[in-house]
Parts: sequence; structure tokens; C-alpha cells
Amino acid sequence: MTPTEGIALLDTIRRRRQWRGTLVLALPALGVALLVGAPAYRWLDGAWGAGIPAFLAGWALAVLWVKPYRVNAPGVARHLNALFPSLEESTHLLLKPAGELSLLERMQTGRLLAALRETDVRPATRVPHRPHLLALLGGGLVAAAVLGWPVPAPEDALFAPSASLPDPFRNASLPAKPRIRSLAVAVAPPGYTGRPNRTQSAPDITAEAGSRVQWQIRTDVPAERVALVFNDRDVLPLQRAGDAWTAGRTVVENGIYQIRLNDERSDYYRLEAVPDAPPVVTVTAPEPYVAIDYGRPLHVHVRVQLRDDYGLQSAWLVATVAKGSGEAVKFREEKIGLGTPFEKFQREAGLAKGLQLEAMDMAPGDELYFYVEALDNHAQATRSDMYIISLTDTAQVTLADAMTMGINPVPEYFRSQRQIIIDTEKLLKERPKLTAEAFKARSNATGIDQKVLRLRYGKFLGEEFEDMIGEIAGQEKIVESGHFDGDGHDHADAMQGLEAFVHAHDESEEATFLEPAVKTKLKACLAQMWEAELRLRTYRPREALPYEYRALKLLKEVQQSSRAYVAKTGFEPPPLKPGEKRLTGELDKIGQPRNRREYEPDLSFPAVREAVPVLAQLQSGNPLSGADVGRLEKAGIELGAEAIRQPGRYLPALRALRQLIGEAKAKKTGECTGCVAAVQAAFWWVLPPAQRTPQALTRSGSRLGELYLDEISD
Repeated sequence: MTPTEGIALLDTIRRRRQWRGTLVLALPALGVALLVGAPAYRWLDGAWGAGIPAFLAGWALAVLWVKPYRVNAPGVARHLNALFPSLEESTHLLLKPAGELSLLERMQTGRLLAALRETDVRPATRVPHRPHLLALLGGGLVAAAVLGWPVPAPEDALFAPSASLPDPFRNASLPAKPRIRSLAVAVAPPGYTGRPNRTQSAPDITAEAGSRVQWQIRTDVPAERVALVFNDRDVLPLQRAGDAWTAGRTVVENGIYQIRLNDERSDYYRLEAVPDAPPVVTVTAPEPYVAIDYGRPLHVHVRVQLRDDYGLQSAWLVATVAKGSGEAVKFREEKIGLGTPFEKFQREAGLAKGLQLEAMDMAPGDELYFYVEALDNHAQATRSDMYIISLTDTAQVTLADAMTMGINPVPEYFRSQRQIIIDTEKLLKERPKLTAEAFKARSNATGIDQKVLRLRYGKFLGEEFEDMIGEIAGQEKIVESGHFDGDGHDHADAMQGLEAFVHAHDESEEATFLEPAVKTKLKACLAQMWEAELRLRTYRPREALPYEYRALKLLKEVQQSSRAYVAKTGFEPPPLKPGEKRLTGELDKIGQPRNRREYEPDLSFPAVREAVPVLAQLQSGNPLSGADVGRLEKAGIELGAEAIRQPGRYLPALRALRQLIGEAKAKKTGECTGCVAAVQAAFWWVLPPAQRTPQALTRSGSRLGELYLDEISD
């Protein structure tokens, strides 16, 4: 065997181990499929198909977990070394290039090839499979137990007993009563659900609202008449078709029903209609309220998540644009689609839509109100909450706002900031008509105006170190003595040693004009003015506009922060003195009017309240009298009314109560072990919670505790 043949042998072993390792993982996946498919076949009307996706998912997860596809040549070499001692732990030498082998390694490679020629390497391609077989065996045993579990026979006297069991109580001379030999219930869901028709043999029915239910009943002895009694009042006769009785009904609401053979009724059965839930609309973006400042992109992304239990039909966005103010407000409504149509019976969808506010003719000060509405296959619509997008308009400043400022600045200051914005926008509009020198001069002049305004507001924060506002723009910094920085004088030495004797007013932290919250906002406003001035001085007015607008917005917030609420005071008349001037006549013959009325509270479920002690008596083992049985029957009527509205919750208790009444009439007790507890639980569910009554305060058990309570209560 040559080294090339040895490398090819390693590659063959690697591929076989990969395939076998992948295939052997199908065994535990098959066990998982049995675990899922057996219960589905047992309780979901023979739905074996549920095991197929479980098998595929289990196999995929097992392959991703074990990763048999990662078997490589070095791993195969280590496996051969561990499996065959005759290879002398040298299989890895086949993977090294021939030029990198030493003399001793070349000699060992020759011995290795000779050993491989005489060795049967087929065991090296095998993979462990015993744990996977055990997993398959366990899943099969559980599935067999589920399928072999006996189905409880119906506890209804109308259902025929097993043919292998003789009836010793049947008298041959009397005509046999008909019993139900087979029952088939076919449920045809409505078209909006997209679900297939199904058939069941259990009398309890849970169907989608609007489903068509068809009953087919066969009896062991021919019956004269068969009918279905719904909610103890509606009777649906069944029609004879050969040896079967059939009838159909559309299920639109919850209820209970009984099967009546001749004059004998069966137990109560559940008829539950599952209503179609409206679609669920969740808007994940944007926030409920969004304010877009000047300079920001006029584009809003809307993201919506839709979900329905049976299927979505369509969805759209309803947007309303509000323009103007006061009595001149105008509204315009638009209906905007959200993407492509849905697939048939699509239950979930994630949609996205971009709103171009400029295309919707929106300007600063306008607002956009929108909501998302979805429609399902049953024509049920759901709309989301209202979302608001506002384009901030900082140009509207009223005199009333200026009069409420705590710092009492003159109104021109606020109009000056707006004037700077107007000058900047005008400069940008006229830029194509201006020369470069004129454009730079006007931009620098606007920057000087911004600096003047900043210094005016800076006085309220203690910034008093700059005089000659507007006269030294663009020059070096001037100190109070009138000298320039760098003129040869050392101004710092003149101030040394005077810090302890000088009260500095020109530091921002020493300013006491404003409250801390107002001062923080004013500092932020000055920072925006700094940024705007920087860009105006460097001939970038377009970049300065957003900072100018934010500065104006912060100034308006400073106005609002100083508002105060003053409560209204009313007139308090002087107290009357009836003993001196008024009502001086004799009042001993005048009696105090008194109205007294006694009434009994209207208690709900009176029969159930009277039956609760009867259940306690039955639970203790005492026999029931005829009056007690009558109380239980009246309570059964009230419980039956609740079972019609919620059959899934109260129908088992109603059956148990009926069995208890039958045992009491037959003078039998204790045959139904869990019936009393089930009926008691249903009674407590039906009864409303008791109202709290005044209770006497409990004192502490010790004298020391009572003294402590007296002390802290004084």
C-alpha cells in the first residue's frame, strides 16, 4: 500500500463515519415522533401526521447537537490508533507531507502501510448505536402505553353496554329499551377558519363558532323517536335514515344538550362554540408621540405586527393631517395601504411603511394623527391606538408667555433669537445671488448678533466679564483694564493674593437670579447659541439653523418653567347667631322627621346557598331527606343556567350533582367518591365573594403590647 492509498483509505473511513453517524441519529428522532404521534392519534382524531414534523425536527436538532459532519481526517487517525494497536500510534504520519518527514518517520510510515495492508479496518467505520436504540425503544413503549390505555366508557344509561357482558337484570318478557350503539358527530368548520372537516365519537363537542354539526345515532333496538334537547328547552328531532337517526345544527353559542330516546333522556353534554377572536394589532414603531425638530429628516418608519387566530385579510393605515391653528384648523384624511396582500389563511405578519411627511404637504406646526386597522377572514376589524407626529414650530411666541417668565427679560430678547433665524434663512435663500465676500460678511454679522444675544442672557448666569458688546467681534480677548492678551503685560500676577478679599460676581456658579432647574435650561440654551455662533462665524449658516431652533425652543421652556398656580379664594360670610336674632320662637312641639325602611338584600343564587349545607351533611355521611333532595334539584337548575354559558367549567359538576340526586333518591350513599367535592367547588365558583362585615378590633395578648399600642395611638 502506498501513502496515497493510505490517505484515500482515511478519507473513505471519514465519509462512512459521517453518513452512519447522521443516519443513526434518526433512531432517537423516531422515538420522539412516536411520543408525539401516539397522543395525537389518540386524542386528536387520528392525527398521526403530527409525528412527521416531530421526527424531522428531532433529527435536525440531534444532528446539530452531535455534529457528525465534523468528523475529519485527524480524528479518523486518532480513532484508528485507539482501535488497532498494530498501527503503533502512527496513523497521523500519513497526513504529513512527504517532504516534512524525517528519516525515522519515513521508516515508521513504511511499517504503518504494511500494517494497514494486513488490518481489517471495517470496524473503524462503525458508530455507537445502542443509546439511540434505547431511546427508540423507550419512545415505542410510551406510545404503546398511550394507545393501549383503556378508553373510559360513557357513564350514560342510554349508551349500550358491551356485547360480551350479559345483562342479568333484563327480563325477556318485557320489551327492551333502546340504547345508543354508536354515535358519530361530524363537524364542518366555517370557511373563514380554513380547517378541514372532522368526525368524532365523543358526545362532548367543541367547535368553531358557525360550524355545522351533524349527529348520527344508531341504536341496538329500534327506537320510535330520537331527539336532541338543547338547554332544556329547544328540541331538535332526528330523522330516520335506514338504521340511523341524523340531524344537523349550526353552532353559534355555548350550551348543553341531551339525547332523548323515546321518553328517556341522557346525561348533559357540552356544546361549546369557540368564537373568532378579532385580529391583534401591535405598533412597535414609532412611539405614541413623536416631535420632529427643525432640520431633522421628515421621514417616519411605521412597523406593525399583526396576528389572528384563523387568518388575516387586509391591513391599512389611516392618517389625518391637521394644519393651521385656532378656528382655522383644517383636517385631511388619507388611507394608506401597508405592503402586499396577505396569503390565504396567513395568521401572522410583520409590516413596515415609511411616511414621507413632505409628500403629505406638512409644514412646521402641523400634526399627523394615524392608526393602523386590520381585517380578518371573518370581517372583524381591529384598530390600534392613535399615534401623533408633530412638526415643532418654534416661531410662535406670545406676549402672554413672555410675561410669565421668572427672570423678567424684555420681550425683544426672544424676538431677537427669532430674528436671527429669519436672517439665517434669508441668507440661505439669497446665497445664489450673493458674492462670496458678501455671503461671508452677512454670515459673520449674523454670528455677531448671535453673540450679542448670548451675552445678554449670560448676564443672568453671572457672565459679566465681557463689555463693549458687539464692538470687538473678531478681535482678541480684552481684559477689564483695556489691554489685549499678549501685549507684554502679565495680568495674572496682578490678581494673585486678592482672591480672599474679592467677591466675584462674574462666575456662573455665583449667579442667584434663577432657580437651579431654570438655570440648567438656560445653560443648555447658551450652549446651543455657542454652536450656532461657531457655524455662523465659519460661514456655515445651514448647519447653524438646527442649533438656533433648539436655542429658541429652550428659551420657550424657560418661559414655561416659571409659571405658578394661585388658588382662588372665595367669600366667607360671618357665622349666623340664631340664639340672638333668629329663631327665637318655641320649638318644643316640632319633632325630628324620621324615615325608616327595612328591606332584605337581594341575594344571588338563593337555591345554591341553601344547598351548600346539604352538601356538608352529605359529606359527613348522613342520609338526606326529601326536602334536602328538593334543595339540590333547585340548585341544579341554577347551576344548569351557568353551565349553558360556561359548559367547560360547570358541566362536570352538573353531572356529578345529577348523580348525587339519583343516589339520594335510591337511598344509596358513597358510590360517587369525588362528586361532593366537585359540586362544592362549582358552588363556590358560582357564588359571589361575601361582603366584608365590621369586625371588632383585636387587642394584643400581653399587657405590654396594649400599653405600646395606646402610646403610639395618642
